[in-house]
Amino acid sequence: MRPDSLLIRGLGDEDGEGLSPVVDRSTSFERWSSKTSPYARAGSPTTAEAEALLGELEGAHALAFASGMTAWSSVCIALLQQGSVLVIPDSGYYEVELFAAGPLAGFGVETRRYDPRDPDAFAEACRGARLALVETPSNPPAARRRSAASGA
Repeated sequence: MRPDSLLIRGLGDEDGEGLSPVVDRSTSFERWSSKTSPYARAGSPTTAEAEALLGELEGAHALAFASGMTAWSSVCIALLQQGSVLVIPDSGYYEVELFAAGPLAGFGVETRRYDPRDPDAFAEACRGARLALVETPSNPPAARRRSAASGA
């Protein structure tokens, strides 16, 4: 990496600043305005700087979320509509499965599952799909979780 790389210096231009921005892990902030929130979940100086840096690196607008499930739900809500097809692994994060089987199914989104060990199964499941999730590492498939829990 070059010393002038965005990954090294971030967006700060001040001489004497550290190599990376200060990570503020506070849950609330004393100074805020009508454009910001006093709560870290809705945004923080650290989050704002990370979004700005990622956006600059990618030449796009970047968003950071409080959790992976919040990010995933937002992507699904933004891209899927009634009649859309979603593809998820049969060994993925369990909350993704619940979200697909509950709210997304209720909105008329079809969910197809695939075995991540089988590239052909993934390709087949993706035919005509609007969104696919590839998750690595993955969890044991639901059937294996059930049999392990029952002692089989």
